[in-house]
Amino acid sequence: YRTAYLPNPVAIDTFYTAYLSNTPTLVFGLRISTCKVYTVSTRPAEQAKPFDGNPATYWYATNGVFPQWLQVDLGKDYDITLLKTQFHDKTANLYSYKIEISNNNIAWRNLVPQGGRQGVVGVYAAFQHPVTERGRYVRITFTANSLGHWGSIAEFEIWGG
Repeated sequence: YRTAYLPNPVAIDTFYTAYLSNTPTLVFGLRISTCKVYTVSTRPAEQAKPFDGNPATYWYATNGVFPQWLQVDLGKDYDITLLKTQFHDKTANLYSYKIEISNNNIAWRNLVPQGGRQGVVGVYAAFQHPVTERGRYVRITFTANSLGHWGSIAEFEIWGG
């Protein structure tokens, strides 16, 4: 690109700057988890809440039994670049979950291995997971937590393109 300008409103000639090039860098792509098909292990009436952009709303399981899961069908295969999770409490809970991806809703591959992620008192527990994988179905499975809370999540964002 370059800029064209007139040095004076009555100038006869147009002046140009030197050409410059700027290649934009796409870091994480688009939030592709919005307005898709969601399924859950329990409480289907609440299943869209983790995708509504409002951390005050959340899905939670109907009991404290683990595992509990939440899944999104993206409608087609996407290149997934980032996963974001946000929980609805502000405790020192140790959240244990894994995130998987599938192209056919049958064979699953790990995106984020199972493990504990520590929350902080007074701050909503939020975690980001940069990934590089292609698939259509993404599932987060809650396997335990340290405070005995049920499986739940306020926001689950899937980014890519």
